[in-house]
Amino acid sequence: MRRIALILLVWLFWSIQVRGAVPDNSVDFDRSVGFRTPRNITVYPAFGEKDLVYLVPNGIDVTSIQASTTRPRVGLAHLGTNQPADLILRMTPTIDSVPLEEVTSELKALYPNIRFAMPASLESTFVIAGAGMPEKILGHEKTGDPLAGNIVYAVRIPPLAVRGFLIGEAYKTALMAVSGEFRVRGVSRDDQGTPLITTRTVRVSTTLQGFCALNPEAVVNVNTSAFGCPRRTYPRALVLSVQRALQAEALPVGALDGVFGPRTESAIRAYQRSNRLPIDGLPSV
Repeated sequence: MRRIALILLVWLFWSIQVRGAVPDNSVDFDRSVGFRTPRNITVYPAFGEKDLVYLVPNGIDVTSIQASTTRPRVGLAHLGTNQPADLILRMTPTIDSVPLEEVTSELKALYPNIRFAMPASLESTFVIAGAGMPEKILGHEKTGDPLAGNIVYAVRIPPLAVRGFLIGEAYKTALMAVSGEFRVRGVSRDDQGTPLITTRTVRVSTTLQGFCALNPEAVVNVNTSAFGCPRRTYPRALVLSVQRALQAEALPVGALDGVFGPRTESAIRAYQRSNRLPIDGLPSV
């Protein structure tokens, strides 16, 4: 009996120590907050905190424009089409394709006192792979809180990948794959229901399209200081047809010569902007 009592006492002491070691506000991996309608989003409550919940990313954004600025999330500093270049990526984790405001508004309607947070990451790893280049690990290091903000990396890409990014039409094509992993610390329970500190890995991925035509200010030739895509030659009949159509819309294209120059490109962009089309400045019919 004394031995059994001693074992129970040791177990109780160990259990109290483990429970005491679990800090409040940790991510509670064994529970989730429900929505009124089914969603592909997991919201974890905080351990020991009634009204705090954590939004865990399941995607990543590297191509869109921030709402507060016109600076692209990607940039390319190159020396020409036959030289390696530096590709700069600003990556932000996202939560599904649902606007965050929609998610938080629904939960606030269900739980009026709810508060939201993003979990802190112990480590983050990003891998990029594309044409003409092996997989590259962009980073594997302790970071402050990458899940809550932008993560900036610069990676050297080979000439084949550079040529892909400098093609204006490449924004319609996936050129590279980017994947990321975050290690997040939280709480899980053993078979006896005892909360234990543990870590889980959150994996996200996306593809990276070309951006030269859509965001020419993000591409610079270091040799010439010229921004944007290298000017391409298009069939004279196509360009002349576009010039005539733009002139009919009272947009200045200069001479109707079938040559794709700066004035024709500017007029194309103006037409696309006024008609809410993708603003790529490329001639098409």
